[in-house]
Amino acid sequence: MHHFITRAHLVVGIFIIGTAFTGPSAHSQAAGPSLKSAWKAEVAADSRRIAVADMTGDMKPNLLLLGKEGALTIFSISGATPEKIGTSDLGKGAVQFVAGKFAKGKPGVISVPGALLYKEGDKFVRKEVGDLGDITGVSRFTDGSEGFFFFEGMGPPASYVVDLGASKPIVAGPEMRSPDMGEGFYDSVVAHLKSEVLDQFGLPEEARKAGVIGFFATKSGGKLYACIPWLAMGESYLQMAEMASLFGGGGNIQTVWKSPKLAGKLLDFTIGADPKTGKGAGIYVLTESGAEGKGRQVEYFAVDKP
Repeated sequence: MHHFITRAHLVVGIFIIGTAFTGPSAHSQAAGPSLKSAWKAEVAADSRRIAVADMTGDMKPNLLLLGKEGALTIFSISGATPEKIGTSDLGKGAVQFVAGKFAKGKPGVISVPGALLYKEGDKFVRKEVGDLGDITGVSRFTDGSEGFFFFEGMGPPASYVVDLGASKPIVAGPEMRSPDMGEGFYDSVVAHLKSEVLDQFGLPEEARKAGVIGFFATKSGGKLYACIPWLAMGESYLQMAEMASLFGGGGNIQTVWKSPKLAGKLLDFTIGADPKTGKGAGIYVLTESGAEGKGRQVEYFAVDKP
């Protein structure tokens, strides 16, 4: 059985304790995919977490932004600027929310500890689910299915999908593999991990400040790459790196792509379909922006070369 993360192979257990890791430019640059900035928008100044999912069933992604406390706003992003189409109070545990096609044959579902939210008719409804606990991240598989999971630091994660017609709608999802064994199985994984979980494996402070890590196949069913945020000296970047070099250890992290300097501090990122076409997948990055970082910006990086 391949555990998603073990003590030897943490999601980012790629930085061996004692390994020098001074920043994205400190590692060898390998040939690989490239991405380009394809869309950006200024959003509410209190935005702090991001998700992307087709919440209406029109085959186009919606942008979901968490603001103060549990305030979630859902946007259409197919037009010139984001258009608000719904709001909800996620309540306790809102910072752990995820969204995706968790219910087979249905539009996107929002999962948050204790509840599910989804569109029914012309409105978004909330369904209390007492047995839904902590959530770590979201997984998208090469067969087109999606799920969410909880990982507490050791062993395999608990994987879940949703059956909205069942009395107990949270059901077990696919058994998750270690990302280094995930090629042809995952299209993407995004995980929000506690700093103390990352710290015990020697992850440098600059790479754990955002508390988020990802794995991304730039072409469905293709090669997986690690997505790693880097925050240092007042600057933020997102980089993609070879899985083999990460899980192989040795300190020679092979970066295949690094973003330009971002608009401000990286707060969160996720992986989702193109905002205009609803096809393919790229990386959405939420950052601070403007004077003294008081604004917020979402930037979408599309795959330029898989």
